[in-house]
Amino acid sequence: MEFTKVNELVREVLDSPRIETKKWKPFKLDDLFECETAEQQLKVEEIKDGFPYVSRSAFNNGITKFVKKIESKVNKANCITIGAEGYYAFFQEKDFMAGNKVYVIRNENLNKWNGLFICSLLNSIVGRYSYNDARILQKIKDEVHMLPVDQNGQPDWKYMEKYIRERERNFQEPDFSRLEKLPDEIKNSKKIYINEWKEFKLSNLFEISGTKTTKKDKLMHDGSFPYVTTRASNNGIDGYFDVWTEKGNCLTIDSAVLGWMNYQEENFTASDHVEKLTPNFELNKFIAMFICSIWNKTYAGKKYSYTTKASQRAIANDLISLPTNKRGQPDWKYMEDFVRERERDQKRVDESLANITKWNSFKIKEVFTNFYRGQNKAAKFKNKDGDVGLIAASGFNNGISYFANSDNAKISDFGSLTMSANGAGVGSTFFQKDKFIATNDCWVLENKKITKWNGLFLCFSINAVAKKQFAWTNKPSREKLLNTVILLPSKNNEPDWEKMEQMAKSKYEYFAKTLGIN
Repeated sequence: MEFTKVNELVREVLDSPRIETKKWKPFKLDDLFECETAEQQLKVEEIKDGFPYVSRSAFNNGITKFVKKIESKVNKANCITIGAEGYYAFFQEKDFMAGNKVYVIRNENLNKWNGLFICSLLNSIVGRYSYNDARILQKIKDEVHMLPVDQNGQPDWKYMEKYIRERERNFQEPDFSRLEKLPDEIKNSKKIYINEWKEFKLSNLFEISGTKTTKKDKLMHDGSFPYVTTRASNNGIDGYFDVWTEKGNCLTIDSAVLGWMNYQEENFTASDHVEKLTPNFELNKFIAMFICSIWNKTYAGKKYSYTTKASQRAIANDLISLPTNKRGQPDWKYMEDFVRERERDQKRVDESLANITKWNSFKIKEVFTNFYRGQNKAAKFKNKDGDVGLIAASGFNNGISYFANSDNAKISDFGSLTMSANGAGVGSTFFQKDKFIATNDCWVLENKKITKWNGLFLCFSINAVAKKQFAWTNKPSREKLLNTVILLPSKNNEPDWEKMEQMAKSKYEYFAKTLGIN
């Protein structure tokens, strides 16, 4: 299994060596690497089994397609590439061609292993960049990164190589049997009993106030304090700086767009339209995650939107349903235990997935035989008394936003998945076991081999990529969708449908719980 694939599947390697950072020192990239713009070729002919073409993608090692080779436009291997609006660094082990605004950094000591080490450091700061503040060549040259050094105070290339090689060796002999040894169906998972819940006024749990507005252009120096904005992704964070105005361990709500709630663990600064909820109880990240999930499912993008702002007065009067103890008060310990348990479940599954044999990368268009956008005017079929789901831009409730009459429903011999193409739920993918109507706000992906089980597995794999890749400002066009790369178990270089079915059956409760379905 390639190390880059392992890096996608595993959050941490428990037995990896500790990094001793006392013997590190800062280096400016321009002093250490030859930094230049890659030889580019904009018009290319895409062919099967062609030459790798690197563009400004943040996925699949920056490779977006394979093209006809043009000798004069080839960039030599053994280098690191960075796309201006893709931000991420990738090590290129083979010669490649490149698109517009792709930058190359080289050093004669660079190889695959220390190259991966360097990439991990370069990728640790991508949060400081955005579409409007791209990672252009001059900014790359000016970046300063800490690197381990040898006794002469120079970058310790051998140490970096050894570190990555040791991590890679942990995955040389994957064993699928470990997955089977996990607790069946996560039987010990704590259940939520709705009848023991009670509604609480938000202002009785939190002190609700505004934050001090700090313009991003006033934040001059990089640091460790997050800059919180109205975005719904990445915990609302748009970079890290060296000052803060708000104390952490609180919740924030964007009052301009969706009314999305996030937990801020650290002290932070904030943009305009960020409201702050300071708890009058002992809050921690587990309780906060529980509260945020309930709030966002109830209010974000539903009661609140760009046209209906989540003002301080409005949210102060909102009610939130929470589990209670015997005294009828919020059961904070229950909430914390529930989230901790889910976190342990996910870690166990992630570690097991890393040891499954024969994983391959597949583009969406290689997995599904039919794909199309929903009906442009399907929303007209809305009927509150309808008997089939109307799939739109929702990231919840299996993608169902409304109901409609079954007379207008799609009936197909194919197994179907739907992906939200718009709104806050963009990228959210669901398996549709019943008849449905798809609106123009979603994509439909089909294959006759899809069943309830492997369909759930596909949803899990696609969501892991799509929710990071797509956003309201980067919606999944047809081309982006079909070229999205996911990791799947494979057999004879084809998706292993039987293995996906087997895995989903053995871990159904975990998959269903993670995907938010019943």
